Amino acid sequence: MLIQLYILALVLSAITLVASLLLGGARAEGPYDSPDSPRTGSRSKGFWTFFVASFGIIGLLLDGLDLVSAGQAVAIALATAAVIAVIASRALAR
Repeated sequence: MLIQLYILALVLSAITLVASLLLGGARAEGPYDSPDSPRTGSRSKGFWTFFVASFGIIGLLLDGLDLVSAGQAVAIALATAAVIAVIASRALAR
């Protein structure tokens, strides 16, 4: 079972979220930053935070409750987490 991997993903995402809240999530805009310029660093951080958290919770639910096999749980968790992370990172970018 991959329960330990899912729990690790949840713990890592929780640490990342708490650290960003405590250290301040505000971005300082430089003189060359415009509202239209892409901020790949913050988008990437948001994407991976949501991806890891979604992967952990979906995998834990599917595999932990024995709703599907372990291989199917990984595949479904990866695919669903990718979709959730793209949607969330685009929503945060606005």
